[in-house]
Amino acid sequence: MSQTCKNVEFVTLIEKDFIKVSIKYNRVLAHKAKENEQESKEKVSKSEGHMMNIVSEMRNNPNITTFGLMNILNLKKTSIQKYIRILQEKGIIEHVGATKNGYWKVIK
Repeated sequence: MSQTCKNVEFVTLIEKDFIKVSIKYNRVLAHKAKENEQESKEKVSKSEGHMMNIVSEMRNNPNITTFGLMNILNLKKTSIQKYIRILQEKGIIEHVGATKNGYWKVIK
């Protein structure tokens, strides 16, 4: 009988009074999987940090614009827009009023 788990292959042989288990392990694939997992965690924490900074700036200046956030946080316009959309979807912030005359309200 043969089973495969993430990056590991198990081979089990059942004989008279014995069970033999062989484990084939691919170190290269396991190492790459670990690196990808670490990179993914770094990306998530970096995004969360940017969003926390945006919320902080909105608390300090509710009238701040996307352009103002771009200058303060040194991020691209599309990144700022993406983070604002995520924050709005999560119910953390909302925009009150017209596009040009409105302000940001931090809910949470």
